[in-house]
Amino acid sequence: MKPSSASVRRRTTILIAIAITLACLSSTLWFPSLAAPYFSSGTSGNAFALSQSFEPAGTVATAPLIISEFRLRGPNGPNDEFVEIYNNSDAPHIVSAFDGSTGYALVGSSNAIINDGLVSTRFVIPNGTVIPARGHFLAVNSVGYSIANYPAGNGTTAVGDINYTIQIPDNVGIALFETSFAGNYTPANRIDAVGSNADTNALYREGVGYPAIGSLALEGSFYRKLTGGCTGSGSGNCNSVPLVNTTPGPSSTYPQDTGNNANDFLYADTGGTNLGSSQRLGAPGPENLSSPVAGILSPGLVVSRLDSTVPEDAAPNRVRNTTPGDPLTGGFGTLTFRRRLTNNVGQTITRLRFRIVDVTTGPSIGIGCSVEPAPASCVADLRAVTTAGALVSVNDPTTCAPASAPCNAVVQGTTVEAPPNQLIGGAFNSTWSAGSVTLATPLAIGASLNLQFVTGVARTGANRLYVLVEALPRSGPATTAVIRLAGPGSTPSPTPTPTPGPTTSTFSFDLSAYTVAEDITFSRVTVLRAGNNSGAATVDFATTDGTATQKADFTIALGTLNFAPGEVSKTINILISEDSKIENLEAFTVSLSNPTGGAGVGPIGTTTIQITDDFSEPTSNVNDEPGAFVGQHYHDFLNRQPDVDGLAFWVNQITSCAGDLQCIDIRRINTSAAFFLSIEFQETGFFVIRVQRAAFGHKSDSAATRFMYQEFMRDARQVGEGVVMGQPGADAVLEANKQAYATEIVTSSAFITRFPIVLSADQYADSLFFSAMVTPTSSERQAAITAFGAGGTAGRVAALRSVADSTSLTNAEFNPAFVLMQYYGYLRRSPTDAPDGNDNGYQFWLAKLNLFGGNFVNAEMVKAFILSGEYRDRFGP
Repeated sequence: MKPSSASVRRRTTILIAIAITLACLSSTLWFPSLAAPYFSSGTSGNAFALSQSFEPAGTVATAPLIISEFRLRGPNGPNDEFVEIYNNSDAPHIVSAFDGSTGYALVGSSNAIINDGLVSTRFVIPNGTVIPARGHFLAVNSVGYSIANYPAGNGTTAVGDINYTIQIPDNVGIALFETSFAGNYTPANRIDAVGSNADTNALYREGVGYPAIGSLALEGSFYRKLTGGCTGSGSGNCNSVPLVNTTPGPSSTYPQDTGNNANDFLYADTGGTNLGSSQRLGAPGPENLSSPVAGILSPGLVVSRLDSTVPEDAAPNRVRNTTPGDPLTGGFGTLTFRRRLTNNVGQTITRLRFRIVDVTTGPSIGIGCSVEPAPASCVADLRAVTTAGALVSVNDPTTCAPASAPCNAVVQGTTVEAPPNQLIGGAFNSTWSAGSVTLATPLAIGASLNLQFVTGVARTGANRLYVLVEALPRSGPATTAVIRLAGPGSTPSPTPTPTPGPTTSTFSFDLSAYTVAEDITFSRVTVLRAGNNSGAATVDFATTDGTATQKADFTIALGTLNFAPGEVSKTINILISEDSKIENLEAFTVSLSNPTGGAGVGPIGTTTIQITDDFSEPTSNVNDEPGAFVGQHYHDFLNRQPDVDGLAFWVNQITSCAGDLQCIDIRRINTSAAFFLSIEFQETGFFVIRVQRAAFGHKSDSAATRFMYQEFMRDARQVGEGVVMGQPGADAVLEANKQAYATEIVTSSAFITRFPIVLSADQYADSLFFSAMVTPTSSERQAAITAFGAGGTAGRVAALRSVADSTSLTNAEFNPAFVLMQYYGYLRRSPTDAPDGNDNGYQFWLAKLNLFGGNFVNAEMVKAFILSGEYRDRFGP
């Protein structure tokens, strides 16, 4: 919520497939394993591609570089330029001019049709510059370059590796020469060239030039297609690609260089302006020497379906939501793709992103397609959007491990790395970033990561989506990894019903329906265990919206019930909200899932809770009534019914103002903020946030890494269960809950993967602080080492809690968590969910709170949220 080279001297590469075996139904992407040097002609029984190089007669050795992307104009005008050079080989390239000059020159054309009258040489890549294998070198016009903040990968930005100041006029050809001596700017010494069909100087283009584009202030760029496939077409020849997620889309992932600029380049435009088949919706994506590179070491990043027990095009691997969304990106809803990635590259991965190389998007093809469902002849218009993570029900034992299947798996969201003006979603050349993979929180060797990619559906029809994996670090020969997320034109298959295994006991609700009167109250639901109860067992529970929703009518409830041997019943308190809306009978459901201990779900695995409306409703908003206002805060921040004394105290804070409206406003703000600042929340909800940051790098100020709403609500409920601060025994209950929660985390496979058991006390403590992305004081570090003691589970739990409670981590997370709880507490959603659709609102309020030194009154943050239409609409007119 925010306030209202291809040339005469071009190396010709022939790819010869040797002993290639593709198991089309495999869930693994295999990459080459080359023990011999890159140009070895030996074979070893592994599948790989052998590259042989031939030089045209009469030429000298040439650099394996191509101009891969460039922009000659942008929102900042004709100086808003960049030129990206790509090392189109699997070995690092060291710049070395053949004639002893200072390096490789990038030169702009000047001819009779386009006479710029400017000095030709724009920049020189100095001798000795090392461009990584499959890596990039970026030159920018420092006068007007506008996207230096575009992420060149998580943790870095697209700043130029070199600057120039003399602009290159629109549609003028450019060429890269293996010299910086102007007398040697000849075809024989040219590395690569790109020009438009308006430039008649053949030295500065290859074959037919790309279609010239008028001098518009477009936020876009020209970039190379990948070879093969159907990049840029509506249907193309991708229809021959099998519907297997591990099958590459384009036949080769190396940038296309046919010697014809008209064929090799597309213009990616953030506005999707329809200027013909050579221009598509997309984005500039400048990459520099520090950027991730295309290619993963053998055996590579294993990409599989999130749930291998169902087809790729069935839920949860692929989910179609037809609920209309943002009209700019998803008027026909969304299409979500989920994958599981396992790091088998032999080293940790510190950056991971996915560049869209082929997609059906605007300007899209078809007439009469703006309907749901669309005719068979229609091609969809997909728009890449940023998404938060989710809890997803899966039946895959590998994904669920160490828990039993079925389970609720955590799926991380992905962020569209976009320039400032990309308002209608990403497409060609746009990138999704896995923000949870950073230098501070790398993807460990052997570790797995569940990711989801969400596209807004701007128009329905057959669809296709391919992404190129880009990662760091990477060295040595590799086959780049293109994976198919969608299409073409796939039809979802029905999800098979899992065959249940034998069970010795069952979990069921005691009633199929409960009824409760609308109020600040709760409904007590009972779960029974029948059959053999001699062992321990657990079962998960979760609410699901119906005509009653968790945002307006009840408090979302997620958790696990733990049954001890002999225990046959448990109760769940589902909190109900009060509003002043005139409504009919509303209902929602609570379901049981993921039983353990040999148990199953019995005949009443789902129960309905019906909420009866008040006999009469006031015309005012019930949230203005002090009792309802305070009571709802207990629900929203502490996950419990108000205690009598606490409710009376806070209500009195407001009512003691009598009729003084200014006093009432201030007291409401202070009362509201007090719930976040209270010891009870700080030691329950905020404790969860701190532990998650130390354990898994979940920073609240990052949309890609923050602890997700549903997960937070589940864990905060777990830690706060039975806790009413100030009442007898509360401290003991809280301590037991916190210890159990931290132990559950420390013994999880995800935590052990990040922090192996073999770590010593100091290594473990340092790794935790590193994961939390804070620098501890010497005393904080020593406290964590001391807490570790003799190690084992107890020591690892104690050290984790020491780090989570450290002043350095608490201070770093305090303001970000305060802002996050404005969304989770008041708005009952993620900051990036609708109606926002991005993280701008969250970042606005965090910046403002920081500006005022954490003073929420002066920052007017709490005031803005409790007065917002979105908050007040939860409770009435």
